[in-house]
Amino acid sequence: MGVEQSLVRSIVKSVFDTEFGEGEWAAADILIFRESGWNAFAVNKSSGAIGLFQFYPAKKLLDKCELSNIQCQAIEGINYIKGRFGSPTNALLFHNQNGWY
Repeated sequence: MGVEQSLVRSIVKSVFDTEFGEGEWAAADILIFRESGWNAFAVNKSSGAIGLFQFYPAKKLLDKCELSNIQCQAIEGINYIKGRFGSPTNALLFHNQNGWY
């Protein structure tokens, strides 16, 4: 993992640990890696989903923050996961069963 990727991961972990506690980090880490490979600028060429959490449509994220704002991406990712699944563990379980979340 490169320096930039390590920094991105560290920022997101800090935000997630504050919201969910350290016990949810492993699930969040796997989920983000599957979705974007920890690339904050990831773009899915077929769907147009973007960012660490692969927001679709991209407008959902870009209306709130720029891709370079890792903390904002983390907060929006938390809002999505919390609102739809309640926790990273539940989001990962759904992803394991469906191939998306």
